[in-house]
Amino acid sequence: MTSPQELRTALAELARERVGDDLGDRLVELSRPSIRLLHAESGIGRSRLGGDPVLPPGTDWPAVRGEPLSLVAVLDLAEVAEFAQVDWLPKTGLLNFFYDLVGVWAYTPDAADSFHVAYLPDGGVPVSAPVGATVFPARPVRFAHLLTLPSQDDEVLELSKAEARRLGKLSQEWARRTARLGGWSAEAPNHQINGWPDLIQGPVWLEAYYDSQGLEWARTPEGRAEHECLARAQCWRLLLQLDSDDAMDWMWGDVGTLYYNIPDQSARAGEFGRTWLIMQCS
Repeated sequence: MTSPQELRTALAELARERVGDDLGDRLVELSRPSIRLLHAESGIGRSRLGGDPVLPPGTDWPAVRGEPLSLVAVLDLAEVAEFAQVDWLPKTGLLNFFYDLVGVWAYTPDAADSFHVAYLPDGGVPVSAPVGATVFPARPVRFAHLLTLPSQDDEVLELSKAEARRLGKLSQEWARRTARLGGWSAEAPNHQINGWPDLIQGPVWLEAYYDSQGLEWARTPEGRAEHECLARAQCWRLLLQLDSDDAMDWMWGDVGTLYYNIPDQSARAGEFGRTWLIMQCS
């Protein structure tokens, strides 16, 4: 298994070669460690995609408009902490991730009913899905180290058009290089915890801020700058990214991706009800 330090060294060499020392060093400095979730052949731990949730006895199944949500993943935070340090996550407990497969998205606070993250600091029991919920096959996952790069859409770099093109090519090459180093297919679905998201459209941290507050997108540069400042102050983290995945029969929109985001302070406090889901597709 490739270590975080080995990845950082490999990224530094590739980035300087592809985009030059100055931009290459900036990208290495901005890179963020992440945990890749890969399909496993057999059960390794309690973290998995699909299957049944683990909930306290007597817990109401999350629903929207009277229809049950569907479970998409379970993460054992003790397993996550044993594999890699994610300082903003609790070190124990389970996270159950739910999603509304059939609802119409309305980008307002009302959309909070279309997803749910249930946090169990202590134990729970497997709960079978009620009638109407889609049950996906339970697939165990294994963790792998990942080092992620920002994209131009993350709005942390001011780049010329030429630099943006070079960054795009570098990101594609780095994804292929990472797959070779880690020993997985470059075509594998990109499920991950933490790090920079694999964006399809704009920055999810800013979208999560706007939508969770029920705000209209600012129409002036001054208004946008103010909202960006407020959003950055909340320090939104990528709690879980789930890619479209043929093996799971997952197709989010038009080959899209789900991004569960949470403010840093809320995650540290175990307040996972503050999670906000963004779905992007092409």
